[in-house]
Amino acid sequence: MAPRRVRFHDLRHTHATLRVAKGDNIVDISNQLGHHDPGFTLKAYAHWLPGEHKSQVDELDDLAPKRTLRLQTRVVEANTKISYIARTAGFPF
Repeated sequence: MAPRRVRFHDLRHTHATLRVAKGDNIVDISNQLGHHDPGFTLKAYAHWLPGEHKSQVDELDDLAPKRTLRLQTRVVEANTKISYIARTAGFPF
């Protein structure tokens, strides 16, 4: 599988998204991107703003039992072992 081609615009969008998610000033981000209006930047990236729902999502994380993480780790380890055995036995992937 060939790696995905990354365009300059993809890097620019990623940079802006990370800055918005971090909580940087939207006017500063807009100026850096060269947008004519901070409202345009806000519309494009508003869904990445840190919001009031973060605490609610964090509470859901606390509800999950710690045992779930150990189980997920075991599943990943088992899948890794199965893949290794299959590859060494010559099964195509």
